[in-house]
Amino acid sequence: MRTSFRINVAIALVLLLSKCDSADPVFYTINTTVNPSEAGTITPISGSSFEENTGIEFAATPNAGWLFVRWEGGLSATQNPVQTVITSDLDVVAIFERHQFTLTIAIEGEGVVEVEIVETLQKG
Repeated sequence: MRTSFRINVAIALVLLLSKCDSADPVFYTINTTVNPSEAGTITPISGSSFEENTGIEFAATPNAGWLFVRWEGGLSATQNPVQTVITSDLDVVAIFERHQFTLTIAIEGEGVVEVEIVETLQKG
């Protein structure tokens, strides 16, 4: 009976120690926002989960007529794409602005310039 008790205690200790050594992985969630919302997209998508200390690349893709400007929130950068290592939940915002063009008109000789607005786009 003593041998049986020692074996049961030994098995219990092995099981207990093996559980302590194999900790469950920790996962964190990223939340992404595009500002303004119609300006483009971000990958990875909002709500994605990653294991702690995983390297992640965020990429912002502007829609037609928009330019990527910078990252805000849990990232502070102007490069695109940008890499980071996840160590906590992360809120990331991609800031975009409308692509703007400068129009210069040079009049040579005698003539008239007529202005016709084809389409006006409202900013953000």
